[in-house]
Amino acid sequence: MKYLSASTINTHIKCPRKAVLQAMFPQPSTGAQTRGTELHDALERYLCGETEVVEDELGDWARKLDLLPNPSADILVEFGLGKINADAERYERVRRWTDCQEMIGDVPIRGIVDLIRFDRGHLEIWDHKTTSGWNWTETEQTLRQNVQAWLYAEMTCRWLEQEGRDFGDRITIGHIQYLKPRELKTKVNLPTAANVRAVSITTSRKEVARKWTLLEAVALEMIGTRGLAANEVVGDRGHCGAFGGCQFRNLCGSFTSEAESVKGAAVARWRMSL
Repeated sequence: MKYLSASTINTHIKCPRKAVLQAMFPQPSTGAQTRGTELHDALERYLCGETEVVEDELGDWARKLDLLPNPSADILVEFGLGKINADAERYERVRRWTDCQEMIGDVPIRGIVDLIRFDRGHLEIWDHKTTSGWNWTETEQTLRQNVQAWLYAEMTCRWLEQEGRDFGDRITIGHIQYLKPRELKTKVNLPTAANVRAVSITTSRKEVARKWTLLEAVALEMIGTRGLAANEVVGDRGHCGAFGGCQFRNLCGSFTSEAESVKGAAVARWRMSL
């Protein structure tokens, strides 16, 4: 386990066995992830002042709807949380790193924030999220359960505190969501304002720290699975069919367990806190 990320911790919360199998058998990028990367790149170029508009029809609606800030020194774009990891291709696009080695146990944790804003008088942490349907996106309620949101908020706050920067107690965490189904660019279904929206919550430094403590316990539980075979880690059958079905369900089905639906104490505490 070279490092932890929000996605690996989130997978462990859903199904610890899947997290182990995913580490053993990394999966290639999907078509949806490729389309999301293209949009992210266009948004990044605009926010860094390299283009006057977002060179993506869907992304440019976010600019027209004032969901994006103007390029300025009061924003950070593609900001790396943690220390650079040269062997990870996904980090090649990071513009700047905090250079703070955040650890959980003996494992570093890293992440990339799409957009950090200071231009409206308080700290705002935003991520761009593409989707093929609104049913898959976060609402204000589910955003409060989002692992990535709380991890990124805590790591950003820690960096700002180390930098001696006063950011107050009001913190906004949000997603700018882009509806991008496969058929979006057909002549009868071009991007419109209805394909873009923002969802956010307002929180405090105290709440962010509390969520971090809970997630840290989950991460430590995950680290404890190192060296275990997949059949030695409890699975959760309730997630076998989620999002079209787990890619490991056939392999996982060959395992037996007397407690398939039992969760670790740390995972249970995280879920109960939401």
